[in-house]
Amino acid sequence: MFNALRRKADLYRFLYLHRRKAALIEKWQGEQLRILMAHAMYNVPLYKELYLAARVHFSDLQTLSDIRKLPLTHKDLFLGRPAEEITRGDRRIPRKWKKSSGSTGKPRAALMSSAFESNFYANFACFRFLLGTVITPRAFRDIRIAHINLQSAPRKGHLFTTITEFLADPDGVLQKITAHRPQVIASFPSVLLEVAKRLGENPNLLPEKPRYASSFGEMLTPSTRHEIEEKLGCEVFDRYGATEIGAAASECRQHNGMHIHSESAIVEILNEKNETVPSGVRGKVVVTDLLNYNMPFIRYEIGDYGRLSYERCPCGQETPRLWLEGRFTANLVFGEKVINHIEFEGVFDDLVNAVLQYRVIKVADDELHAELIPGPAYRSIVEQKIIRRVQKLIGPNVRIRVAVVHALPRTLRGKSQIINDHSLAV
Repeated sequence: MFNALRRKADLYRFLYLHRRKAALIEKWQGEQLRILMAHAMYNVPLYKELYLAARVHFSDLQTLSDIRKLPLTHKDLFLGRPAEEITRGDRRIPRKWKKSSGSTGKPRAALMSSAFESNFYANFACFRFLLGTVITPRAFRDIRIAHINLQSAPRKGHLFTTITEFLADPDGVLQKITAHRPQVIASFPSVLLEVAKRLGENPNLLPEKPRYASSFGEMLTPSTRHEIEEKLGCEVFDRYGATEIGAAASECRQHNGMHIHSESAIVEILNEKNETVPSGVRGKVVVTDLLNYNMPFIRYEIGDYGRLSYERCPCGQETPRLWLEGRFTANLVFGEKVINHIEFEGVFDDLVNAVLQYRVIKVADDELHAELIPGPAYRSIVEQKIIRRVQKLIGPNVRIRVAVVHALPRTLRGKSQIINDHSLAV
């Protein structure tokens, strides 16, 4: 009886952690980090090798700030190694691998945390904006969610459609969604934008609109958010995650940064010298997954840039908030100039209603193309404004062509890629 009560108490402590005081959150995370590191040292050969080389032991972790003593890990450390070296060896585990999108150019498979095998936790991680004051394991029992994702994953109350199916027959998929009557529709921002476009042409395709849209997997721009909310008549909640770590942060109703899921993730922002940067300063995103004992990711360079704020949110939560600012590799080189995708985003920042979506293509060292999907405020003068801004960014010796298109191509994994370098194939 007492063990059952303790397990129940531990569960509710876990579920409410993100609503507790920052000091209590950090103390809990420090304890969980020490347990995870001990497990990795003794059961995962890769980490035993790393920690012996760094001469660090789990007993060295007295507080959360001691995480800086641990070496960083990254995708290249895992690539090419046999599964036995990067997964737990203390017991048999289900081999349910997920493949990453390869947006860094190096797709790989990852073994997810067992926590995501629980329908409740999967919902809790991805859709916690649906929760009220009281959190219980039954919180999502009557919630209906429609997913348009890379692959189907049947779950009670959830309708799954693949992106391939949606792109082949958007009207047919919207009819299925209508029959499901979801409170939430979840997909990549670019796919939700396609849904919004179809509803703009024919609102009767989805007569009963969902209350919320949940976006993930790509950068959600202000113009895309605005268009989705307007055409679907719902509120958009963005979240951040990756194949390796699952969902790690999500928006609250303030929509001002994404709250770190403190019960499952520690997020750091580091500069190019791998030093912690002050609150609000942009740097590399480094994530520790506190739940994944199958294939630990400890101080893992996820491949993104972002910034953190430790100020208390008006919603009352004291968890750090993350603003994502793109991938390390998303840049184009023109001569000695390296232009990051954030700088290209600056070109389109104030064109919210004029440009819904875009991509930039380096065709050659002296030629760049910009393809865009126009919004309701698009006029021919916008094209000239874009050309002037891009020329200011990369110089006058590069030819720039702007083309209006109805749709943008996707990667094999269904994502929309903003920065493209076709000159490498020449």
